[in-house]
Amino acid sequence: MKARFGNRGDGRFPNYQTVGVDGKVRRYSGSSHQPYHDQPTVSFEPDNLSDGEFSYEDVQGLLAACLGAAKA
Repeated sequence: MKARFGNRGDGRFPNYQTVGVDGKVRRYSGSSHQPYHDQPTVSFEPDNLSDGEFSYEDVQGLLAACLGAAKA
């Protein structure tokens, strides 16, 4: 599974989408983590997404780094 994050807004709760091993797109609201609106399987505009794709392990590492920084 790969994830890409929205690059619009202030970056606090970016919307994001995942692409599973089945190739299906699923997009989510960054503030609620619920499926995005009434078309959760339609990709966001590519220009509105991060350039790179992030693996599950990448996201875990980023989250750990953010949580570690918040504790410091």
